[in-house]
Amino acid sequence: MGCEPSFEPPVPEVAPDREIEIHGAPSAGGIPNVARFEVPGSNAADLRLYTGSLSEYYERRLRERDLPESLLDREVQALRWGVDPAAPAWLGNQEPLVPGQRYSLAELGLGLLLEVDVAFEQPEYAPRVWPPQGRSGRLAVFCPGWRVGESSVSLDACGVAGHVAVGISDVGFLAESCFTLELTDSASEPCLAPLAIGDSWLPATRLAVEESVARASLECAVTEQPLADGCARAGDSYLALRKPRESLWVVEIAGNTLGPETGDFLVISGLSPDTSYAYSLVSLDPAGNTLRDEGEVRTLAPRAQVVLNEVLANPNGPEPAQEWIELFNAGSRVASLDGYTLEDGAGRTELPPATVSPGAYALLVTPEYDRAYPFDLSPSKEVQLIVVEQLGKSGLSNSGEPLILRDPDGDLVSAIPPLKHDKPGYSVARRTPELSDVLISFQTHGAPGASPGEANRFDAAATD
Repeated sequence: MGCEPSFEPPVPEVAPDREIEIHGAPSAGGIPNVARFEVPGSNAADLRLYTGSLSEYYERRLRERDLPESLLDREVQALRWGVDPAAPAWLGNQEPLVPGQRYSLAELGLGLLLEVDVAFEQPEYAPRVWPPQGRSGRLAVFCPGWRVGESSVSLDACGVAGHVAVGISDVGFLAESCFTLELTDSASEPCLAPLAIGDSWLPATRLAVEESVARASLECAVTEQPLADGCARAGDSYLALRKPRESLWVVEIAGNTLGPETGDFLVISGLSPDTSYAYSLVSLDPAGNTLRDEGEVRTLAPRAQVVLNEVLANPNGPEPAQEWIELFNAGSRVASLDGYTLEDGAGRTELPPATVSPGAYALLVTPEYDRAYPFDLSPSKEVQLIVVEQLGKSGLSNSGEPLILRDPDGDLVSAIPPLKHDKPGYSVARRTPELSDVLISFQTHGAPGASPGEANRFDAAATD
């Protein structure tokens, strides 16, 4: 397994006759942040790991088995195992230890066993893509970037076997770069993943058979079709897939394997218009349940596709003069706006007979709009301004109102749901132009606040 100690642990001062060993990946200047403490002659149930050093007061309370709340708050979440008195006891952390932090290994009834420092520079672990951090299930997916063969492994802490499968789950997607570690049997106690699988060191990973929660599928918009537990929206050259955030997706389509995707949407672009594509999809929920789906999706015939992509209703500058609405043509044909109308909560505005090229942006503004106003982000000179008589009866509402774009036949083309504009200078933006008009497709723009005539940007913390 490649789990032999890679360094000499500090010699304990309290019990020098004990040869405590620390197992983990190679690290310099301290222990790795994923470790196993092997302690001869101890009762595993009495082992504890605490942040920082222990004072004489805390040691006395440990010996008395009377732990104060302040010490309980410093305990590291760990699993302990080993019931044979003739064999060593073990302790393994469930979450990664903090680089540069000192930790104290102690035993109830005895006191301090060992102080260790976690190395600042940590080894490279195989990225764990599922389940999300802080969650556990009966399987975990890792993607080190190379192939790992199938095998059986012993799982720490629970004494049951695990199975290493090539690729994602039992479907085998991404076999050349990912593998799945799964509980083979039902375990009465939580397990820890081994320190390593083949040449891949693993991050702190807890496996457990948790009670399954009914998988919730997304409600699809009228422009979407159901796909596994999510939805697909077709354009003339793309597919936009929405998925539950509590699912991991891998999709095979158009000769490509996409994923593993842990966000809530992905876009497949560069497709041919008016073409059917066979797809195969696997979706995992946090508990490790697998949902498979196969079928066909069809792109639309070549067309223009005008999207309401971004709206600045609460500018830093004067309202309504500095307000604007951004259009984007997500189709492959030139869009003519002749006969198009924009509806808001106050009425309807006719658009002039302007055109928007494929992949181009344009801003709807009023005659009072000042492109050079210094306290709001301005579009570049290349961005087309389409001047309309007004945006709303007396401007766009900061408290939120629906915006609807209709074609000359009155059919809905694109819409933005009513969302509050709480931050001056920050727009409400579509997360990507291909997404449908549902509420989750929109959020407040990231810093610096807006992107008139450019792709929208979002803060990482807001999209995680």
